[in-house]
Amino acid sequence: MGCDHNDREAPYRITSRGYGAGQYTLFHHPPRKEEVEGYMLDVRGNVERAVSHLREKFDTFVNGPRDTSDDRIKEFRKGPLRLCKYEANDSRYMKDCAACLNDTRAVSIVSGETPYFDGSSGVFQSTQYHKHDRLDGVPQPAAIGCDWPYAVRRYNGSGVNSFWYQAEVLLKVKPAARRTTAR
Repeated sequence: MGCDHNDREAPYRITSRGYGAGQYTLFHHPPRKEEVEGYMLDVRGNVERAVSHLREKFDTFVNGPRDTSDDRIKEFRKGPLRLCKYEANDSRYMKDCAACLNDTRAVSIVSGETPYFDGSSGVFQSTQYHKHDRLDGVPQPAAIGCDWPYAVRRYNGSGVNSFWYQAEVLLKVKPAARRTTAR
């Protein structure tokens, strides 16, 4: 379980809880019976819920209609969503993400310096959830060839924490990745 503490007036107050492998978030307490049984105690249910939630973010939060990813829009406008850079008849279709990330231009992210994306006014800053000074070898989402990195970012909301989360997930999928400095 992961807990968020986003109340400046009461910093020890838990404002949300993320459960299991999918870190499916509840903003209320106590959890309802169906939540406990459906994905808090059931690993399969938790992963299925996370997969469903990620797909919802891909379908509705990257290119609309519920919201958009400003980084994706800046890089590709509102062109059609890219499910995979390979065609459906290619054996690598939706199965070779680690190789795609290894083949993608990587960058270093430096807290306080690196913009979220080219043209962004926001820059990565260390936060209570992401205490990095620097991450090396982070694949550039715009160069990967699909829109899943934007869905991963939107899975975690928006703002600086979502960009750190995206970078961390890309590094975890990329087999040769390494984290260099963290506080």
